[in-house]
Amino acid sequence: VFYGYQEEGYTDDGNLKYINIDESEDGKITTLDRTIIGDPNPDFTFGFNTYISFKGFTLSAFFDGSYGNDMFCIPAANLNFFYTEGKNITKDMYYNHWTPENTNAKYPNILKILDLKMSDRYVYDASYIKCKNIEFAYNFSCKRLNIFSSARVYISGQNLFTITKYPFADPSSNHYAGSAAFRQGVDYFAYPFNKSITVGCRLVF
Repeated sequence: VFYGYQEEGYTDDGNLKYINIDESEDGKITTLDRTIIGDPNPDFTFGFNTYISFKGFTLSAFFDGSYGNDMFCIPAANLNFFYTEGKNITKDMYYNHWTPENTNAKYPNILKILDLKMSDRYVYDASYIKCKNIEFAYNFSCKRLNIFSSARVYISGQNLFTITKYPFADPSSNHYAGSAAFRQGVDYFAYPFNKSITVGCRLVF
């Protein structure tokens, strides 16, 4: 699971404020205030194929996805809160950060000293449905040509679209895939799957 802090709005100057879970009298936020803030393990994963044919035409598609898993999104922190290192911020934060006139903003005040912790702010629902492949083809006989017996012309697309609420590049990518199991569900600027379209012809001799 993801283990960190829970936010509860902002301080009087627009800094980040966290829940004092251990209810310490001094009100200080320590490691004792951490709790479970997300779960990268999906409730279930799925995939399904469909195939339709009519005379010489065929249409096939393959979809996969997952449901109930969370993603800890490091880009959400890096792209918005590392301006103290001279980096830019996103347009979204620039127009929706805390000010005395906008205390219910999506983002905190732009401060040099920001109380930035691993919190539920960066945990997103990463459930998704992805179109992995779609192919439309036509098959026809070429026996009269005495060169090849049949041919198939087709156009196919890979990773054409993804249905998800995850706001960054790709909810199915995993920066630490193939390494330690306890590091799953972390997006650390992982490169998304390429989208591609292929047109071709298959000949049977």
